Amino acid sequence: MRSTALLCLALAACGGESRLEPVDAALDTGAEAATDTGTLDAPADAAPNVEDEVDQYLRADEPTTALLDKLDGEYRDVPFAVFEAAVRKHRPLPLAAGLTTVEWTDPMLAAKVRYEVYVPTKIAGPAVERVPLLLFLHWAGGDGPAVVADATIRGAADALGAVLVAPTAELCDWSMDERCMSQVVLLLQRLKRKLPIDDDRVVVSGFSMGGRGSFSAAAAYPSAFAGVVPVAGSIGAISSSSDVAAHQKYCCPHAENLGNLRLHYLSGALDLAALLNQNRGCDLCLAAQGAEYRYEEIPGVGHELPPKEWTAAITWAFAKPRTPYPAKVVFDLAPQLSSKVPGGVTFHQELAPTEYWAFLDARSDAGKPARVQATQAGNDVDLTTTNAAKVAVYLSTTAFDLGKNVRIRAGGTTLLDELVRPDRRLCSPRRARARSAASPTRPSAS
Repeated sequence: MRSTALLCLALAACGGESRLEPVDAALDTGAEAATDTGTLDAPADAAPNVEDEVDQYLRADEPTTALLDKLDGEYRDVPFAVFEAAVRKHRPLPLAAGLTTVEWTDPMLAAKVRYEVYVPTKIAGPAVERVPLLLFLHWAGGDGPAVVADATIRGAADALGAVLVAPTAELCDWSMDERCMSQVVLLLQRLKRKLPIDDDRVVVSGFSMGGRGSFSAAAAYPSAFAGVVPVAGSIGAISSSSDVAAHQKYCCPHAENLGNLRLHYLSGALDLAALLNQNRGCDLCLAAQGAEYRYEEIPGVGHELPPKEWTAAITWAFAKPRTPYPAKVVFDLAPQLSSKVPGGVTFHQELAPTEYWAFLDARSDAGKPARVQATQAGNDVDLTTTNAAKVAVYLSTTAFDLGKNVRIRAGGTTLLDELVRPDRRLCSPRRARARSAASPTRPSAS
């Protein structure tokens, strides 16, 4: 669970005036974040119960605050490194071979959702090492059981040694709607607690309606995946327009978010002309951005999942793990057209986050697009933003030398230039919006 070991410093834009604001408490509301007074190399036996409590906390369906409540009590003197080590040693429950159907109440949908979990025999057993995950979104009229019954999809999971998970859409159609995305993003967070999933080898795919959904999920929450393989789904807006340029205008901001993952999308050359034009518009966007991607229009194929080509695409997507701390992060938040919501919707309203080390947390004008670009060089971070009210910057102990000053700049202004001490609070996969910080105040600047 990489996200649990992250430290965060939030920087807010405030209309040209600098001010200090209270730090957001991590995971429990209303409390100030605690600072760690220990050292990073403190002995792990300083708190013998921490490992058991971390395991219990991370495996829970709905993590409680019991562990967090102890941070300012009996665990006050426990160094950050002890909690960090406990998170790294955490091992989810063993994998049971074969097919399992799971029901779970999605907190955003306020409804029970179902998903199928297929575990190949060769990776079943105790969680000795982390394994890849293939998340597949079904087509219109389909469901999770139909996905795992498909010999091509199941065969790819067997060959790759990957857990195959297939949710069934509830109250939505994998469209560009926050509720639909909750079934993908919150489910993924849950799976990472329950199963020994390798954060850096998660690929999302889907066919038709699910192809569109897989692109939407990856474009809105790119850091959750290593790759995305949409098939026979419109890459972008739901539209019958044949105007490739119109699709470019829509697709380019979303396509920009895919720069740090592998994208291979497939269309049958005989599929609907409107769908092909949408995908061709995105193809031009991706080419201009220099993204690592592949686009294929397969001769003689209509609206179908081509076994040979899809298997090759999935294999390619899994071949390169996700880069957990890319030196450059770009996140473009633009309104999504939707067949369900008049006027469109915008992701990251309720489902804020991500494991990117920098992301757009809030907009100055909620009705307009926004963008953040962050680049890291050693302990230096440079931010460039448009219509950003708040940007969160997470400082990982694996990416920054916290024995030296961390420098953060935006628009020529230095926002931070000081030593940063890790916070002991754990970032929950369930509540990725929660943030911890190094001191009871945070700097703010325009």
